[in-house]
Amino acid sequence: KGIMINMIKNHASRIEAAGAEKAKLEQQLEGLDEIATLRAKLAAFELKDQLPPGWERIFSNSQRRFFYSHAATQTTQWHPPTASEVRNPAIAKMRVDQNMQDAKKRRLS
Repeated sequence: KGIMINMIKNHASRIEAAGAEKAKLEQQLEGLDEIATLRAKLAAFELKDQLPPGWERIFSNSQRRFFYSHAATQTTQWHPPTASEVRNPAIAKMRVDQNMQDAKKRRLS
């Protein structure tokens, strides 16, 4: 009986130590995520004036990355605007629509 109690106590203390280690690692990961987010926001601030007129770079908190938006065409995309999209922002909208149609076809097939 005494051996069994000692085994249970020993197991419980190992579980408690593992839980503390997990919490410590999660806290460290949160710190790393915060650093990555701050670096990305700093880079965006430095590059803000380099976007073509009408385009905006916006940070997505849920995806932890930037996307690009063109208000006049109500277009958003993950990549910076290409030269053709700068000349004619409607091209970006057409590409987004085409990509959505292609993805829908792939899901249905």
